[in-house]
Amino acid sequence: MKKLLLVLFTLISFAGCKKDRYAPEAPSIEFGEWKYLKKDAAGHDQLVELIIYFKDRNGDIGRREFEQVDNCGRPVNDLFIYYEKKVNNIYSPAYIPLPDSALDLNCNLIPGSYVDSSQIFFHRALEYIQPEGNNRSIEGEIAYQLDYASALSNLFPVGRCKIYLMDRAGNKSNVIYSDDLVIN
Repeated sequence: MKKLLLVLFTLISFAGCKKDRYAPEAPSIEFGEWKYLKKDAAGHDQLVELIIYFKDRNGDIGRREFEQVDNCGRPVNDLFIYYEKKVNNIYSPAYIPLPDSALDLNCNLIPGSYVDSSQIFFHRALEYIQPEGNNRSIEGEIAYQLDYASALSNLFPVGRCKIYLMDRAGNKSNVIYSDDLVIN
């Protein structure tokens, strides 16, 4: 009887330790590369693409179109990219003048919430990805394009990006840094 209880207790112990294969888990990302896609006639970069690889065991990356803005109309981002300039081999946040304001829960402007500069960033909401079948795990590539008119003209000749990803459950991925982005 004691042996039976010991075996039963051991089986129950191992069963209790079984990890839920869909327990919330943060996604993981890694830097892929910079692709220089387009130059003007003078050889100046006009279009650059950032490649990021991701894996998410829970398969909850991205948002449906109606989920990509909050109740005040502000974007709800999943991919966070902060630009850092490189000067004398030292990276530091690069700032740009940017009028910004904070809103309360009723979308009213909070007095005195204006700032005169912000770190350069390229955040965005990702498209909803639906895993196929019973396997929720997804992996893939995110290609983010920076063009001259909206992004490259504000950047320093050499810099890098600090990048992380948030899934729909609010789990934050690892933080990565890109290789140097050298703009001609």
